[in-house]
Amino acid sequence: MNGTAMQRSLPAGNVPVTTSTVAPIVNATMPAGYRNLAVIADVEYHRGPEPTPDSKIHYSTARFTLTVTTSGGPNCASAPVAQTEETVVRGVNHAAIPLYTKVPVNPGCTQLSAKVTTTHLGGNPGTVGGAAPGLTDQTGVNGSTPNHTSAMTHLFVVPS
Repeated sequence: MNGTAMQRSLPAGNVPVTTSTVAPIVNATMPAGYRNLAVIADVEYHRGPEPTPDSKIHYSTARFTLTVTTSGGPNCASAPVAQTEETVVRGVNHAAIPLYTKVPVNPGCTQLSAKVTTTHLGGNPGTVGGAAPGLTDQTGVNGSTPNHTSAMTHLFVVPS
């Protein structure tokens, strides 16, 4: 692994957030020799549509929680929880939610679990944005037409 990030991006499509959802998730075996892990999440949150045309609810509020634990040995550490709340209103429709935490890797701890939990708090339900396929692109070709797929939600674990 040589200091290369472990990562997960959501595939195409959106993950509904009507109550609570957990995505993305990284479960991995850590390489030996590292003392710390920086964990970075970049979540794309979309406000859901109004339930009826005459609805007066034009927002979505959600809580985003990044949790990281290590295991597999004695005295394995958990990272401080990174958490924020965001309200997305009509006209904005989506927001990028950054989360960051850091965890020490104690001797003998070999496993990592990192995840983002998104919880609907109010307004219209929303979605966590997965990859958007087939975006116009003059420089790249996916198939026979110039386009690309853009991953919108990511979770990175960077060892040091």
